[in-house]
Amino acid sequence: MICNSSLPSIKKYNHYYIISCCSYACEGATALFMHESEAPKRISCDQEYLSGDELLLFPESGEVCIFVYLNGSIDTILSALKKTASIICNTKCSSSVYIISDFPPAWVSFILSPLINNETLLSKVFCTDANLSCEQLLSQDFIRVESILSEGIKYKNRKIKRLSLRELAVAIRYYRGETVKNFSQTLGLPAKSVYVYRRNGVAKLTSLKQWLNNERAKQSFK
Repeated sequence: MICNSSLPSIKKYNHYYIISCCSYACEGATALFMHESEAPKRISCDQEYLSGDELLLFPESGEVCIFVYLNGSIDTILSALKKTASIICNTKCSSSVYIISDFPPAWVSFILSPLINNETLLSKVFCTDANLSCEQLLSQDFIRVESILSEGIKYKNRKIKRLSLRELAVAIRYYRGETVKNFSQTLGLPAKSVYVYRRNGVAKLTSLKQWLNNERAKQSFK
């Protein structure tokens, strides 16, 4: 595990946000920071990109803290990571992002890094285990995504390929149950290309199955 014991305290920010499809996770985050200047604002992961109304929730400057709790189906998890990247890349404030999940940090960086593709922004993205208590969460040494990328991403001692942006976009729609015709029109791609992106994207994501806590999502890999 790659740790950084010099990370700043999570409880130093004026603004807190949480991205999660789980209402319990949102309630937990609110309780965790109930003594701060304001309660965390919930950002929906139903859509992959930051909306105009959501953009207004973020300050023009300063430091903000974003918690991302990855759970649920594979399309929800991928959408949450795309929404996270959209916030990091499109808001004017400086975002420190703490991703909490059952997935190995290498897999989180595997999905997130092509979406951000900026070392400075990635240097403020951290990962930790979803099974920590609130007390552990506040004192835990988080793993820096940037550090993982500098060492190379491997799975079972083999270097793995990252998803392209097209493969990720097609995979999300595939796991949502959309038809090839539908997301071919949405993405402006010929159906033949969509099938290729779907095949490659799903193949790269298959190993995520063992960490999914959702049986329906696991079945989609069969």
